[in-house]
Amino acid sequence: AAIVGYLAYRNILLSLFSIVSNLRDFFSSLSFHNFIYNFVITLILLFFGVLSNYLPYEWRLFPLYGCLFIVIILLIFRSIRTLRLFIFNRFSIFYWILYFCALELLPLAFLIYGFKRLVIIA
Repeated sequence: AAIVGYLAYRNILLSLFSIVSNLRDFFSSLSFHNFIYNFVITLILLFFGVLSNYLPYEWRLFPLYGCLFIVIILLIFRSIRTLRLFIFNRFSIFYWILYFCALELLPLAFLIYGFKRLVIIA
């Protein structure tokens, strides 16, 4: 539910930004590239999740650690790709930093804060 909320939050904000700024082509290409990276991450998670279910109990964590490593690498590549899109469309790097903090880091900070509260309550 948290991932769906996060993706809905990002899509709503990107749609609002495209309407307000009148840069629909840029934001549609940004949404497309984010969709492609999210799709690849989903396939990797699915593969490693199924793989870890069929391995012996002692080996189940190794595919999950590998999956975490690959997902982190892909998220870094996605961030670099969004930076390139911002630069190619002649936006300032300051706007990319605003985008990155508002749509990438802030939801993750809320997620980490929520997990900390959940662990304290439980």
